[in-house]
Amino acid sequence: MSREVHTSSSPAHSVADVSARACALAEAEARLAQMLDMLRQRGMRLTPQREAIIRLLAADCSHPSAEDVFSRLAPENPWLSKATVYNTLNSLLGAGIIQDVDLGVERRFDGRTTEPHGHLTCRACGRVEDFDLPPDLRTLLLNRNDSGFAMERIQVKLVGLCRACAARNGRNP
Repeated sequence: MSREVHTSSSPAHSVADVSARACALAEAEARLAQMLDMLRQRGMRLTPQREAIIRLLAADCSHPSAEDVFSRLAPENPWLSKATVYNTLNSLLGAGIIQDVDLGVERRFDGRTTEPHGHLTCRACGRVEDFDLPPDLRTLLLNRNDSGFAMERIQVKLVGLCRACAARNGRNP
């Protein structure tokens, strides 16, 4: 399964309609429940800041940056500061409730942590798209422990050009 998403910080793929960033409703609700459950399991309080950020990441598949999170939440949450957003994202990341995608020039955040998946990242426009890892690769990676390495998570990132950027450059994706 591959999910096409649009990033708000990319002029090449700027989308005014927020629904373009939204995950399927049932998927978002399930992800929200999982994330809130993980928060409780780790003994973390559900503060208004954490709840707002978790709700946004559960429903938004665009892998927003910290700046995106702040700009989307600040209008409805005037008590929210950029420092609070950065600190909350880092605490959620440290607790394994979210994961990050390092694009070199910025970090994006992903609420999909319960199943191993990879990220297709466009080096031209910054688009990030999820893709499921093949079951045999997941099995191989999860069962490989002959070195004694204690794996905590799988992170696969493929870098290239998205369909739109490849077409603009006269290349087939």
